Amino acid sequence: MAKNFDNRDMLVEILSDLEFHDGSHLGQRLNMSRQGVWKILQKIQAQGIEIESCKGRGYRLKHPLYLLNQKKIAQGLKWLSKDVVVLDSVDSSNRYMNKIEIKPKLVLAETQFDGQGRMGRRWYSPFAQNIYMSLHYKFQKEVSLMHGVSLACAVALIRAIEKILPFLENKPLIKWPNDILYQNKKLAGILIDLQADANGSCEVVIGIGLNVNMHTAPSAMISYPWTSLAQITGKDLDRNAVVLTLVEQLMAEMDIFQQQGFEPFCKAYSQYDALQGNLVTLKHHQQAVKGIACGINEHGHLVLDINGVSKAFASGMVRNS
Repeated sequence: MAKNFDNRDMLVEILSDLEFHDGSHLGQRLNMSRQGVWKILQKIQAQGIEIESCKGRGYRLKHPLYLLNQKKIAQGLKWLSKDVVVLDSVDSSNRYMNKIEIKPKLVLAETQFDGQGRMGRRWYSPFAQNIYMSLHYKFQKEVSLMHGVSLACAVALIRAIEKILPFLENKPLIKWPNDILYQNKKLAGILIDLQADANGSCEVVIGIGLNVNMHTAPSAMISYPWTSLAQITGKDLDRNAVVLTLVEQLMAEMDIFQQQGFEPFCKAYSQYDALQGNLVTLKHHQQAVKGIACGINEHGHLVLDINGVSKAFASGMVRNS
């Protein structure tokens, strides 16, 4: 569903000062009845946005809400308007991007109702709180030369986060292959879709979910420890500015991958490796393999020391033992 700026967006903009506004005042600003305002407020709350009400004072947002602005993002990236698509709601930004014949460069969504993580796991996507995006990049190289691209994206994502939050007390880390952790809590994830072209080149859709302004989440939706940029810093961030930094960093790093392949990222990965030296269990082809994590090889495969023998694995789900 394409995003249109309507009364809901105007109401959110008014309430974003975090001050109370009474229904009559809001109705005048929006040129509608108090009942109409109340109905919009109910819809906003149904999307998971926390609104406080106080008798005699009105309504206000509990936290700032930064809606995505397609025009601001396109101008900030110096891209054509058609290169950026902002959706109000979508099943999955990657799925949406993949089914378009002439792809834009970037698809963003305020919420996903069937967002996918690795191994088909669902990615919790509350409305207007985080970043759910898919970036389209064309590589002039064969699929056989694309090994390690997901790890390269993970390195790029961490570098972007370090630019967004330059004074972090702790370093964000990569849990192989491409989950981003902060203090052992999940901050972001990456899902790569790779498609070979007939002319020997290939296209990549880089799906990223980054927790930005999420303060709470139902335990039934997220069963693992998580954090967000807002929880780390104690303040909410403008998601449009976050998107600009993410996309600029990813595009620059993918340009490097285009020219040099995985080698420079392989060297950088070690400083962000969350598993190095840990005893881990890898679920691989329905089997559980236990060993000491020894980093990655030149192809981005996880290397485990299993009873003194080094073995590399191209895929699987890993956890600390």
